[in-house]
Amino acid sequence: MKKFIVLSLLVLFQVFGNVELSHGMRQIGEVNTLNPVLLLNLGSRVLTNPWIILGVAFLIASLLLYLAAISRLDLSYVLPITESS
Repeated sequence: MKKFIVLSLLVLFQVFGNVELSHGMRQIGEVNTLNPVLLLNLGSRVLTNPWIILGVAFLIASLLLYLAAISRLDLSYVLPITESS
């Protein structure tokens, strides 16, 4: 039962992290410049966007759950389930 909970949370956190990052980047807008000043401005907007911060937090939690899963479970069991996300 613990395996199912850990793997379910892992997949959910991956999905939520990607959705939140996508939502945050849509708010930032299209990146179409290589001007260093504009890229620094863009970077500051990215680092202060709450949706991007939340997405990164979900993905960090997902990574920690993934590490816990592969340390305790068979890799041939974990990989197919995580790839479903």
